[in-house]
Amino acid sequence: MELVILHTNDVHGRYEDFARLVPLIRRVQREEEARGRAVVTLDGGDFMDFTRLDLLGTEGREGAGLLRAAGYDAMAVGNNEGFQGLRLLSQAAAFGRGQAPALLSCNLRAIDGAALRPIPAVRGSIVLEKAGLRILVVGATPAFNEFFALLQLHALPAHAAVLAEIAAEAPADCTLVL
Repeated sequence: MELVILHTNDVHGRYEDFARLVPLIRRVQREEEARGRAVVTLDGGDFMDFTRLDLLGTEGREGAGLLRAAGYDAMAVGNNEGFQGLRLLSQAAAFGRGQAPALLSCNLRAIDGAALRPIPAVRGSIVLEKAGLRILVVGATPAFNEFFALLQLHALPAHAAVLAEIAAEAPADCTLVL
């Protein structure tokens, strides 16, 4: 079985430009799937730039809808997804619950007094089933902790968090792509 990974990152809310890519993304997905290949479509973060009024006004629904329409499976939480803080990040993540795209970060936490806790609706990983393959996709967020501290967020060291997520979540029959 062959695996094809389509990937974008750092769109930064330039949705007019992204919209021009969507027909190409959908065409490649169809062609590769027709060849029997497993296709995973991911965004590496900084897709949702909450400085855009339309994205801010829809609490992230617009960004999630664009990724869904383009057939994305998941996106990592980048620093831009946290620009408006925990409440908006949690709401944006909730739009992907139970449907693509999932919002992933195994290392980003909310600061709750002296403790760190998981962010509601943000998952550390997701298992995708594509063309007979089970694929574990893990998301991680860069540690911009000086900035994140202002928003009551903290990113744990990514490498250790990714390894812990794999150990905890990878099914025995899951294909790992690192």
